[in-house]
Amino acid sequence: MPFNMMNVDVCCLGNHELDRNLPKAMELIDQTNAPWLMSNILDKSQGREHIIGLKPYHVMETQGFKIGFIGVAGTDFIEILSGEC
Repeated sequence: MPFNMMNVDVCCLGNHELDRNLPKAMELIDQTNAPWLMSNILDKSQGREHIIGLKPYHVMETQGFKIGFIGVAGTDFIEILSGEC
């Protein structure tokens, strides 16, 4: 997959990953080698787990520094995900 050749360290779910639907987004995310994040959207149908199993945060260490990442969605995601979860 060309995406994996870019050596991306971490990704956040965005609106274009959801252009087709949530299952298709999951399929594509599963093919990547970077962690995907979304901190503030939970899936009620899955016991309030993070949407499609994404991590709420990721910490990586580089050059002796620990860096934390979070993925946060705006209120417009409510419309995008309407009916999806």
